[in-house]
Amino acid sequence: MQTRAGAGNVAGSGHLERPPGSKVTTEELLREVEEYFAVGAKVTPGAIVLDVGSNIGAFSLRVSERCAGDVRLLCFEPSPATVGALRSNFATHPTLRHTRHSIHHVGLTSKENAQRELAFYDFRRFPTNSTFDLGGKRREFEIFFEDRGRRIGALFRNLLPAGARLLERLISRAPKGKLGWWVLCQVMGLVEYKVRCVTLEEVVRSEQLPRIDLLKIDVEGAEIEVLRGLGADAFALVQQIVLETHNRDGRLRTIEELLRRHGLSEIRVAVQHAVDNGLESIILLAARPERRGEPAPAAGPTAAPRR
Repeated sequence: MQTRAGAGNVAGSGHLERPPGSKVTTEELLREVEEYFAVGAKVTPGAIVLDVGSNIGAFSLRVSERCAGDVRLLCFEPSPATVGALRSNFATHPTLRHTRHSIHHVGLTSKENAQRELAFYDFRRFPTNSTFDLGGKRREFEIFFEDRGRRIGALFRNLLPAGARLLERLISRAPKGKLGWWVLCQVMGLVEYKVRCVTLEEVVRSEQLPRIDLLKIDVEGAEIEVLRGLGADAFALVQQIVLETHNRDGRLRTIEELLRRHGLSEIRVAVQHAVDNGLESIILLAARPERRGEPAPAAGPTAAPRR
């Protein structure tokens, strides 16, 4: 679960339109995407970049700036409201509108689920939580409230030990049960859509991509499904992957093994710091060995724990 604070835009970035009702600011989104570059993701003019989970285009904006507008961007966003804002931003933002770009209102998935309409759960007030994996997102909400309960309980533990324990239990249990979950969904503005899903393999073939310089994935729990939608030939075109994930239930190891199997063996992992939600989210960068000779990036986030 991602919570937000602050308002306004990052100086010099220009305005990015947001979906109606969204509480997530441009500033917060830009702060998040900088962590992809802090872990070592690189782009240069002429790059071909796939932005999977584009949201309103914050990552695409930072890529465009680094490439001085000389970039081909393929953006993928399943939310109807968010893709509307994304299209508007590419049409009006002075940096984005001059790029070579295409916007795809689809979900990306594995070969098993391709060419199907899948349920997509759109949290309108906090759209960065929107997901195809509602069960996984519900567990994240529970972890978030458990973390907040512990933090608030710790503040009062010395003054009111019994009261602190009660408060911690009440907060931790807030999203659990039918009533708690229903209330949370109302607060978050949950709407369910049916979204057409395709594989990255199909996209590579239809767009006739000669290479993929950077594949960015931020899909709130569906990252393994997206990666499994790349066949061996399409995987061979990918030079770098940067994605957001976690290490619950051994997910990090599963992803690393999949990437190494396809030759992306230079892997860096960092804890995500831009969002303080108790989920221990991870930014992972994977690249092909031929990038080994490039200079290492400046010190960024600390290495993620292996658990």
